[in-house]
Amino acid sequence: MFKKLRTYFSQIAPLSDKEFTLLSDYLTVECFPKKTFLLKKGEICTCHWFVKEGTLIKYKPGLNEEKHILQFAVENWWLSDLESAAFEKPSTLCIETLTDSEVIKINHKDYDILYKNIPAIHYVTRNVIIRAAIANRKRLENLLSLGAEERYKLFVQKYPEISNRVPLHMVASYLGIKAETLSRLRRKPMRESSIS
Repeated sequence: MFKKLRTYFSQIAPLSDKEFTLLSDYLTVECFPKKTFLLKKGEICTCHWFVKEGTLIKYKPGLNEEKHILQFAVENWWLSDLESAAFEKPSTLCIETLTDSEVIKINHKDYDILYKNIPAIHYVTRNVIIRAAIANRKRLENLLSLGAEERYKLFVQKYPEISNRVPLHMVASYLGIKAETLSRLRRKPMRESSIS
């Protein structure tokens, strides 16, 4: 049931059978149809979700049902609102399933217990937070320094599994460009470049 999650852990900080059994006691597998809210604006985020199957989005709601996409999450990715969970404050964001999805859920408050009993949890949590911080910083740098075509090409190179399953207008929102601009970029051949 938790095979994907154990594989994920083994790449960062392998757990013994005893540790993984203990961790499993705090995990819940849940299935949601597409367009299900896991977190709504104004709610306090109490969980972290590991995507077993499917696609989730995190976004800031705008006017006229506009969604300012902040993050996508596909298989083997984590998604949460860390600020809301850590400080127990109402979230300004939404987390929603974009497709039928199966997730592994862990309650934020259970981390205190797990930290005491499974030292490797520290390494995994730190890894997730550091990777998220780096991804957010790089995204901001790209928004400030790259043109629309460069941002789109980099996104497709880095996240091909997302670009093929997410609606065009959501990719455009994530990249900070208009959907019409992105549509035009997709119709023309991409120039070769050495974006990294």
